[in-house]
Amino acid sequence: MIECFTDPRAGLARCVDDPAFDLLIVNGNMPGLTGPELITELRTAQARAGSEPLPIMINSASELSLLDGLRAGADLALGVPLDPLDLAFRVRALFPNAPWVTPQR
Repeated sequence: MIECFTDPRAGLARCVDDPAFDLLIVNGNMPGLTGPELITELRTAQARAGSEPLPIMINSASELSLLDGLRAGADLALGVPLDPLDLAFRVRALFPNAPWVTPQR
């Protein structure tokens, strides 16, 4: 299942309320909550709940912004423009046995 949120707080609440998410792709430049802030709050909530989706931060800003995402707990940080096939291969590397990440031609 794929869900998309334009409000970062709503997306964070959904991930905290439903720990069934395996993967979370976070924009680094969101209004009201930065990507690193969202990832920090998510990791704090996960520590309390015992769940752990893998956050990936995508950011159009500098390499330092991507580093901020990694420091906040992102498992992967990518810049833009983003190659969708590259993203698919990186997700496949994070989940080598998951059938839902096989890139399609």
